[in-house]
Amino acid sequence: MEPGTDPAQRGSWSTEPTVRLRPTGGGGGAHRAPDEPTQVILPAQPVPDDPGQTVRLHVGRRPEGIPLDPANAPTVALPVITPRIVADAPFVEESAPPPTAEDDSTGNVVRNSGTMAILSLVSRATGFLRAAAIAAAIGGKVVGDDYTLANNLPNQVYELLLGGVLASVLIPTLVRARKDEPDRGEAHAQRLLTLAAVALGAATLIVVLAAPLITAIYTLGNDKVTTADRDLITLLAYLLLPEIFFYGLAGIFAAILNVRGHFAAPMWTPILNNVVIIVTAGVFMLVRGGGLPTPDTITLTQVLVLGLGTTLGIIVQAAGLWPALRKTGFRWKWRFDFRKLHLRELAKLGAWMLLYVGVYQLGITVVMALAKNNQLRGGEGPAVFNNAFLIFMMAHGIVAVSVITAIMPRISAAAADGRFSDVTDQLAQGSRLASVILIPAAAVYVVLGRPLAVTLFDWGNYGYEQALATGSVVAAAGLGLVPFALSQMQTSVFYALRDTKTPPWSTSAAWPSDCSWTSAST
Repeated sequence: MEPGTDPAQRGSWSTEPTVRLRPTGGGGGAHRAPDEPTQVILPAQPVPDDPGQTVRLHVGRRPEGIPLDPANAPTVALPVITPRIVADAPFVEESAPPPTAEDDSTGNVVRNSGTMAILSLVSRATGFLRAAAIAAAIGGKVVGDDYTLANNLPNQVYELLLGGVLASVLIPTLVRARKDEPDRGEAHAQRLLTLAAVALGAATLIVVLAAPLITAIYTLGNDKVTTADRDLITLLAYLLLPEIFFYGLAGIFAAILNVRGHFAAPMWTPILNNVVIIVTAGVFMLVRGGGLPTPDTITLTQVLVLGLGTTLGIIVQAAGLWPALRKTGFRWKWRFDFRKLHLRELAKLGAWMLLYVGVYQLGITVVMALAKNNQLRGGEGPAVFNNAFLIFMMAHGIVAVSVITAIMPRISAAAADGRFSDVTDQLAQGSRLASVILIPAAAVYVVLGRPLAVTLFDWGNYGYEQALATGSVVAAAGLGLVPFALSQMQTSVFYALRDTKTPPWSTSAAWPSDCSWTSAST
């Protein structure tokens, strides 16, 4: 090779070899017949230090009469070629091999579920401290109810926009992309994240501007709501609705981590959120000084502390997932080639999902409106219902959510491969694993719901009567703990099978009874 013609020296890639084998003597490099003597290749000159130089090898013939014994043949040293570092070489991330059958074992699911359950237990424990701190700061009367309604708005809108999409569309497509695409779904995840950031940003802006309309829906037809009460809900909604954007990012970050087999970070980052809100409650009490706040006496500074501190918590939670994403090798690159996401197929799947989430959130809206109406008539309101729901979700979140998160990537992979028997096995395994713990937990809720609620919430401005009412709701809700967990698992399987039509109809049949039960219990 002439000097300066080596493509590697010019900083470019080439299939041209840097070492050439040139046979000398007879044959001229042509293929030998099977009966020709074995050729022996030896260096014709010392091996050079510069890997860019050509090494010339002599090819000789094995002498006649010497038997061929490959097993005892001497080792021939070949020249060592030092690899070149090329400046413009593309970076290719080394990815893990596809999961084997061992990844689907019961032990693996139990181990992943156990790790997530421990982290979820810590998260739920700090969540109770957060709820108790907020309840002690603002009480369970009008201000506490208004805060609950306003803080429930981001959760509802988030579920409408993205919550169901994560389970029904995003995780299965991320799993398929990771299995089928050469880059293990890296570009696909980047496109989804870009699309979600743009869509969530636009939707959050629209919803924040529509905060008065959303407040009107909660108080529709209730002439007992005062102007100060309505204004407080709206102001808190303005401060809390931006959480939608960060809830969405945190959800997609968690989905990408779960698909890559990393389950810990999405379980412990809510602890950061809880700590921020506990600090917010402490600051509110310092600013407040003492006494039960009302819509007429609460100041703008106190509302800002309450609203901005709560929103800051979810920002910290979303930001806490970013180091875990980088640790897996994922890099966020803005990609606007959304056509490669097959948006028509996603929209077809997402339409039924939106119907499902819409029906579910309609039920929640009716429940909260009934609870608010009950509070205006002198009873307990949304704060009591919300705190009872937190206790109910403790067991579900620690056990059922951990199991669902562990088996969902496996179920999605099995569904993508058409291994429907494996889908059934994974669902049965998850159902048994969750039921073993949730059945005793449901019994504890029914028997000890009231003392548990009094122990957790009878502090500060949240009185004994309200804590007792919270426990009564917990005891009634405990009867539905196991069926609720199993229905969530089955819904996840429908999503993995890309059947988004069945869940809306089952939810439509269930939520009227939920509303009736809530009206009676509050």
